[in-house]
Amino acid sequence: MTKKVAGNGQEKTEKNPIGSGPPLKPLVWAVIARMCADHATEEEIGRWLGISADCLLDRCKGRWGMTFKEYYNENQAGGKISLRRAQWELALGKEGVPLKDEKGNIIIDDKHHIQWLMYPILPNPTMQIWLGKDVLNQKDKHEVSGPGGGPLIVKEIHVNHSD
Repeated sequence: MTKKVAGNGQEKTEKNPIGSGPPLKPLVWAVIARMCADHATEEEIGRWLGISADCLLDRCKGRWGMTFKEYYNENQAGGKISLRRAQWELALGKEGVPLKDEKGNIIIDDKHHIQWLMYPILPNPTMQIWLGKDVLNQKDKHEVSGPGGGPLIVKEIHVNHSD
């Protein structure tokens, strides 16, 4: 089923039978999908595009036949994957890539430092611990027990302060 659209790009609907109103601002949905992946809010996306959040919701419904929340959820997965990949790289470290000249030699500056295309990432123990707790369900657990692993024994101590 094709939509009836007026010359200004406005969709002809029961509410707007002649498709009147200002021309619709063109939207680049690939850019909007990237903003969703970056976890921008619908208000931020609307502000960036120069349209209201309500207009964004309506245009999404018209273009994709789904709510903006559904569209957002579909497109934010890429951002979560990128973030997770960055966390793993930070935890495990990553080998650097030195700059090389046309002969394949590593470029070194006048202070004898390697010039990097991509700096090496050293393993980060804090991120390793955090991912261990999150992914492997590891815990910092401190249990205190009494003699032989039994219950703690609590004794009252009275101090005489009259001296």
